Amino acid sequence: MPIDTAVLRMLALDAAAAEAITALRAAAVEPLLLKGPAIARWLYDDPSQRPYNDVDLLVPLADRTTAARVLADLGYEEVFAGMRASERSVHAVTLRRAHPLPVSIDLHHRFHMIGGDPYAVLGEGHRTIEVSGVDAHVPGDAVLAVIVALHAAQHGPAVPKPVEDLSR
Repeated sequence: MPIDTAVLRMLALDAAAAEAITALRAAAVEPLLLKGPAIARWLYDDPSQRPYNDVDLLVPLADRTTAARVLADLGYEEVFAGMRASERSVHAVTLRRAHPLPVSIDLHHRFHMIGGDPYAVLGEGHRTIEVSGVDAHVPGDAVLAVIVALHAAQHGPAVPKPVEDLSR
């Protein structure tokens, strides 16, 4: 039987998410897992039908610097370091680690159309899922529905995954 590389990638991302969540909690930062396994398990009977390519974590604005330091201690480096502010994302910092497997984490601190600290809004009514042996907080169903809709609107009809999520 051939090895499904998408499933292996998802397992590696889940392991990285679990490691990051554990390390962040040790530094008194409670992250919210925004997409990836949260959406795959919510909308798909078989979560492997919705592959994901990175880890999306939202942290409170006040914990942004601590979270970035914790992830740097795990070997993650900012992808767009040194670029002008106008060339960088305003809602997240993308961090990447090459070893043991290449993994990217988008460390979110802002969210489309939510002023102030979106963590309080998006984390309200959260639920918990198990990701690689670690309990991860994920948004509740209503918030996930908004995330799915915004993701589809952001990418438009040319990108199939957000459209499929929205149709489900």
